[in-house]
Amino acid sequence: MKMACIDLEGVLIPELWPQIAQASGIEALSITTREEPDYPALMRWRLDHLRKNGLRLRDVQSMIAKTQTYPDAVAFLQQLTQQQGYRIHIVSDCFYELAGTLLDALGSPESFCHSLETDADGWITGCAWADRNGKRNTSPAYWNRVATFWPRVTPSTILPCCAWRTTAFWFAHRRRQ
Repeated sequence: MKMACIDLEGVLIPELWPQIAQASGIEALSITTREEPDYPALMRWRLDHLRKNGLRLRDVQSMIAKTQTYPDAVAFLQQLTQQQGYRIHIVSDCFYELAGTLLDALGSPESFCHSLETDADGWITGCAWADRNGKRNTSPAYWNRVATFWPRVTPSTILPCCAWRTTAFWFAHRRRQ
């Protein structure tokens, strides 16, 4: 079995938080992991600023509702699946609640993202982190998850992918002999 594990934001869709910052007029939301490399701390910063400015999950979702996939993203995924036989898995530091409609537009590939926690009034109260420590450390955590579905496959190589965008990466799997 061949599997392509691909990042979402900046690879198949535009980065969402800069769009949220622009739409809301809250400059503090434009801070990225380049300025704050501690992603949980960055998300606490973002959620605090959303709350201070009276923005709930539905408000944030409406700000990015018109976001579209990159022009060739769907064709790229179709080429991988239909012509090259890859099974697509999105591995992203994005949140299901923000990326849901975009994942649907991409054909609903299996996704491994984080989730936002909300209260009964729709305020974002926290993050439910995926069982991994960032995309760089996804391989073992993701492999353990995938191996429960396909116990007869093993990882063979991890190759950088420059054909689409540099932040995409591949897992190629082969059956055990």
